[in-house]
Amino acid sequence: MISDVNPSMISNMKMVSWISVVLVLLVQITNVSSVVDYWSEDYDTAKNCKSEDLIIEIKQNKTQGFCEEEVGDLSDEKVFQNCKLNMAKTLGSLCRSTTVEQAGELLYCKNNMQTVCCARNYNCTKTWDTISERFVDKAISFLKDQDKFLAEEKKKGYASCHSLNSSLDASICQQDCTKYEESDFAKKCKNDEGYFKCCVRRDKANCHECRFCCTLLMCTLRIGGNETYTAFSAYEMHANTTLQDSKDENENKAKEDFYLPSHMYKQPDYRCLNPDSNEDPTKWGAYNPNQFAIALSKKEQEKVTTYPFNNRFLNFEDPEVLKYMTGKNKTQKWREVFGYDFASKQGDSGDVLKNCIKAESSKFAKKCKKRGGLFKCCVAK
Repeated sequence: MISDVNPSMISNMKMVSWISVVLVLLVQITNVSSVVDYWSEDYDTAKNCKSEDLIIEIKQNKTQGFCEEEVGDLSDEKVFQNCKLNMAKTLGSLCRSTTVEQAGELLYCKNNMQTVCCARNYNCTKTWDTISERFVDKAISFLKDQDKFLAEEKKKGYASCHSLNSSLDASICQQDCTKYEESDFAKKCKNDEGYFKCCVRRDKANCHECRFCCTLLMCTLRIGGNETYTAFSAYEMHANTTLQDSKDENENKAKEDFYLPSHMYKQPDYRCLNPDSNEDPTKWGAYNPNQFAIALSKKEQEKVTTYPFNNRFLNFEDPEVLKYMTGKNKTQKWREVFGYDFASKQGDSGDVLKNCIKAESSKFAKKCKKRGGLFKCCVAK
């Protein structure tokens, strides 16, 4: 019950927002995921090209917004979903410094087989203070009613979800995956000459005692030449070898979350764990999402890059990790854990800028220039 929430847990949830960092060798913490199903509406012929003038203005940068193009008829569910998915990836990149506040209005227009979909009036969350203020609410929701929280998570398209409390052992979800190898989804995938995969996602609801895992069923098929397509949760295979994902809006959320790029600081972790990466299930590493999605066989899956487990990586919910990362030699620890070349306490950015200037004469910069590259120094706060 919520009355059992320890005040120290709430304090730990607020975490650290004081580090400003600079990368000389650009290392980006990204995850193919995001937070919402941005545009859940179905294609509507009445709305097709209804706002053509606005679309033109957006493409000409006269109106705030962005567009993506897709070859095919938007009335085809797969084409429409792909167009929205590409837009969501773009939106995730535009708001990568914080997160998406509003996805904006969806506009689209098809002309023969060349189609375009756009969004206007989107908003990114302005400050990290806003994100931090909402951070505790998610943890309280989990602690108040775990079953309800996990039921809502499962509705996004996951086959199963389990509470782990404060443990990192997600083997209960891997056991589900073993069972799902005999599921109707897996059998249908095999009958369609596809490769069945079961993704084990391990995450937390913003507190140490709020950890959980979920399973996501995937089927990757070759649909022509070297082109592959990965379907999630439910799909239909038509006689002309085209795929159509489930029209259930909720089932498509897990798919979109899997693909959308975003930082993972104070955001969900949608990566898939590799159960073969370590005998200890609390130390399973995470697959490279893009490589995992296109793997067409067990052999290809075994070659997918796996990022080793590091208990300190974005795990500030753990009181011990928080204490370690904010204790003595904290800047050195941030460089070590996150791959940064320099880190300093937020405030005067003079030290960061001086480090960038110094880095222009580093061996890395000289080697970059010698190979005809452009050296860049990225500062993030």
